[in-house]
Amino acid sequence: MNALLSVVVITPDHYDTVARTMGHLHAQDGRERIEILLCIPSRAAVGPDRPEWNDFAAVRILETGNISVIAQAKALAVRAASAPIVAFAEEHAFPAAGWARALIARHEERHAVVGPVMVNPNPGLTIGWANFLIEYGPWMSPAEAGPRSHLPGNNSSYRRDLLLQFGDRLADMLDAETLLHWELAAAGHTLYLEPRAVTRHLNITRFSSFQRVHFQYGRMFAAQRGRHWNRFRRVLYSVASPLIPVIRFLRHWPDIRRNPELPKRRLSFWWFLIFGLIESARGECAGYLTGAGDSRRHIFELEFHRSHHLHSTDRLPEFP
Repeated sequence: MNALLSVVVITPDHYDTVARTMGHLHAQDGRERIEILLCIPSRAAVGPDRPEWNDFAAVRILETGNISVIAQAKALAVRAASAPIVAFAEEHAFPAAGWARALIARHEERHAVVGPVMVNPNPGLTIGWANFLIEYGPWMSPAEAGPRSHLPGNNSSYRRDLLLQFGDRLADMLDAETLLHWELAAAGHTLYLEPRAVTRHLNITRFSSFQRVHFQYGRMFAAQRGRHWNRFRRVLYSVASPLIPVIRFLRHWPDIRRNPELPKRRLSFWWFLIFGLIESARGECAGYLTGAGDSRRHIFELEFHRSHHLHSTDRLPEFP
């Protein structure tokens, strides 16, 4: 049976790193129409084929070597995919039941990108809630279905034909998906948030990792955004960067108001939120002035083995 959805799963080392995500993909109804593209350094790192893989349309191993830029593996997988829709999955993000079917159904309306609603699976610490709000506030549950200007990075699904149109630019565009979404929207394509598709995203709760992730993502975003700008414009945006925390806080205010689970009565939540926004702005300032630097290496380290970036009192959640 031909695949309708190709799901890209990336591991920097071995299969065990993504085994939990693979389990949630296997639990999807309609998995016989899902193709898994497993990006891994070598075939030997996979180990033996698993019997449950036979339940998918296909599980294909893409050998990446020792990659250090996630977007390069994504671009490789997009080109290798056989399905008309390509979705990205993370080792610390777990699709709930019905995720795949909901994405496929919504793509029948020919949206360029369809994104899931995001849920916080480790809600015990205020730093985790601050991290979740900064990264996924506009799409966190509860959220209404409808068009959006951009959707959750690293966790959304795309029409493959549109991604292929970027050609040699594809890896660069996948480096900062917000910019990709803006470009698709500017070209007249629609992006749609689908609440029937739910992803549970494990949040950073270790303070040093929290600081690093927001600074480095801010730096990479600004470097990608300003890569074709002249120096005057880049300096102008860097000078204006102190305004970014205020602007982003105001943009997040509707998200804060609509989510009853946020620990809004706890001062530490607000402190972590403001600190994270300031770190992101510092990163953007650095990105506009000096480029990406080694931000991709830092992000690569932060995006895998998420359990290493949890506070000692935090735990990997248990859910079906």
